[in-house]
Amino acid sequence: MNANTDVTEPTAESLANKAEVVHEILGEMRARFGYLTQTLSALEEQGELIKKLGPSMTSVEEDFDRNHKLITAHDEEQKKQFDALKADIRGRVKSNVLSIAEGQIREQIQTEVAKQVGEQIKTLLVPTHFPKSLEDHAQDGRTLISALGTALANSKARRENATITEHDMTRPLAIVLKDDGTKSDAWPADLNSLTTYNALQLRQLRQLIEDFDLHDHGNAATNLNRFLAHIGVVGLTLVSPGVGTAVLASGGVGR
Repeated sequence: MNANTDVTEPTAESLANKAEVVHEILGEMRARFGYLTQTLSALEEQGELIKKLGPSMTSVEEDFDRNHKLITAHDEEQKKQFDALKADIRGRVKSNVLSIAEGQIREQIQTEVAKQVGEQIKTLLVPTHFPKSLEDHAQDGRTLISALGTALANSKARRENATITEHDMTRPLAIVLKDDGTKSDAWPADLNSLTTYNALQLRQLRQLIEDFDLHDHGNAATNLNRFLAHIGVVGLTLVSPGVGTAVLASGGVGR
């Protein structure tokens, strides 16, 4: 050791130790480099495999075009089906026009029945200032049931009479009851009975108008037409002015 420095001269042993350490470090670095090289190679191989397995852009575009054509064809088929459905509906509507026209006659009859039933129910259900006994309530119930029964029976009779034509002059008329549920004493047997009313039978016609609470027009022909409409004979009209020479013809009559 020199007197003027504190640096220790390396010995052969220390140099050998350092060389050995450096050699180990280099070996470890070579091993890591080799591992990285193998990893990169594996990744490259996997990438190539993925490219082979997965679809290409060309095949994706072809699939898209094919699906687009299928959807377009499906839409056209749906449009054809929809147009066919509309045509079918139009045909059914046309075929139902006559049925609707026939139903209007029945609807007029039902409206008249509903009106009369409603008026009867309203009359029965009007409250009074005095409490009713159980017997009064029971009587009201019986009256209401009777009124409903009369209304239903009259509805059925009017439906039957609505089918009468000018060729059914001797066909028995279905009986329409009075509001109290009884038959009028002046009820005619058929249309012939109505059209043979003469001056001597005007009293019987007036009784019919009164029994069914119809407006008296002061004219026999008008009163007969009003009575026909009331009992449901809506397809015929009295056209002859004279009562003794009455003739019925097709054609509805107003209420």
